[in-house]
Amino acid sequence: MCGVLLQIIVCPNSFLKNPPPKVALSKSTGKQAKNTWEASKEYILQALGDWSLYPVTVVDITYLISINNAWRSLDMWGFDINSPFRVLPIPKPCPYYQDKDIIPAKLKLSATKNEPPAVLEVVYFHKNEISDYITKNQQNQSSLGVRDILEYLGRHCNEHSLCKEKISQLQIFLNASGQHCSVFGRHIIIPMSVDLAYMNQIALENRYVILKQPSSTYIEDLYKYIDPKYLSQDLDIYSKFILPNLEYLEEPQRMSYLETLNVKLTPLYHDSKDKQPKVVSVLRNTRFIQQNGRLQTANNFYDPSNLVFSVMKVANLPQKWYGWNDFLRMAGMIHEVTPNKYLEFARSLEASDPDVKAKSKVLIQHLETCYSDMKSVRSDIEDIEFLVPYNIDNSMNAESILPCFKTTSGLVSISQSVHSKYQYVVWSTVSILPEYAANDTLLTQLNISGTPPEDKVLQHITNLCDVCSRAKCSVKEEVMESIYEYLKTQSNICDNLKQKDVPVVHIPQHRVFVSASQVMENLEDEILPYLYKAPTRYGKYYDVFKRMGMNNQANCDTYA
Repeated sequence: MCGVLLQIIVCPNSFLKNPPPKVALSKSTGKQAKNTWEASKEYILQALGDWSLYPVTVVDITYLISINNAWRSLDMWGFDINSPFRVLPIPKPCPYYQDKDIIPAKLKLSATKNEPPAVLEVVYFHKNEISDYITKNQQNQSSLGVRDILEYLGRHCNEHSLCKEKISQLQIFLNASGQHCSVFGRHIIIPMSVDLAYMNQIALENRYVILKQPSSTYIEDLYKYIDPKYLSQDLDIYSKFILPNLEYLEEPQRMSYLETLNVKLTPLYHDSKDKQPKVVSVLRNTRFIQQNGRLQTANNFYDPSNLVFSVMKVANLPQKWYGWNDFLRMAGMIHEVTPNKYLEFARSLEASDPDVKAKSKVLIQHLETCYSDMKSVRSDIEDIEFLVPYNIDNSMNAESILPCFKTTSGLVSISQSVHSKYQYVVWSTVSILPEYAANDTLLTQLNISGTPPEDKVLQHITNLCDVCSRAKCSVKEEVMESIYEYLKTQSNICDNLKQKDVPVVHIPQHRVFVSASQVMENLEDEILPYLYKAPTRYGKYYDVFKRMGMNNQANCDTYA
């Protein structure tokens, strides 16, 4: 019958391959099941399936294909007159016979618009021909209608569980370069605002495909269906694609992406770490700062704006990165002095370093400012010799009489030093705190009294007075006044000086030092070198002298 009605043309080899998939046959409704043709379908397919009795048209040429291969054709019924499916190089049932009372027309074996799985099978089977067609007509994209095909698949993909692999192999996806491609075996990236022009080759090598923004929600649904984890948010694209591959870009390209990221992240600097986006943790592991020909992560660099790092000469950040502070701190640049790092810096100071005083001073300033952060290592800090000792006033000629106390290192610690106001009481026996470290608030926090130990005071006064008693020393009266002033509240030391009969009283008139027992407050005639009248220069310290053995006036025992 069909041989009479049709011009028989040998069908292409592509129609003779592969058996029809199960999805190709339309689901019959109860009403259709009663139809004579429908009821006879199974028998007809079994008996005549391999017969070339099905008329189809491809690009205005009519072919006969086997009934079993009818699923490879697409029935245009239901599709819009301008539907892109109409121009695709895929077989359509010959329209001349659609209304005829013949087997091909009545069996309705072609895919229809209402059967998305069947439509996909047809499009997938002819994907190569469709790909060639799209490539040839690439310049006139508006007439291709690929957008409509994507929308059709996106509209039905979830409801009909369309095969993701087959959809992804279709060369109908528009990439960032404006070319149609497949997305099979690749992760989809759809940037919202970041320009990935520099990343095309890297995307290709890492099985990514960069697509243009979807022009409708249906196309967006299709992208989500094919790749549920597709990247579209800029920060996600940075964390999963750009940053992991940043080191493979040239310097100008790297800086371009980092400048964009800097703008996005800087406003988030003051957010708590748990609220910062994931890209921050990825950034911390990204090598992007070039130094000595190598890219390094930010945690290899110290913040130059931190005075401690600057004065300790560890601030190694290349100058081109100055001004990126917030961004680099988020990226892991070392910007805080940890307790252990503070100890390391303090222990590294040496008296021979010409910058030691500047370094020591900055470390003390940091300790004052950030004491709460350093509390855990307070006891260690107290015992480290990292302070430059106080220089006693040379105008007092003190050091010419007794040399200042010196530690082996040439530097002094907080715990083993005293406040500079006690310098004349102990300069030869105890280290003196420099003025920059003699902050009362800091000493209180460190639980350091800053007062000299009694034994050190006694030792110093004894040494000083012994030296001066043996030779006429030009010690300044202000020095002795400081000592006497201190002794006003130190009864124990006074008792020790009296017991040892130390020549502690300075007689300026005779430029000598004698013990208090040789001094009388009221004495008409001095008997040198045995009895001396109390020097009026130190009149306000007579009570101290008396505590150390001075009498009001001479008596028989005195002369005896």
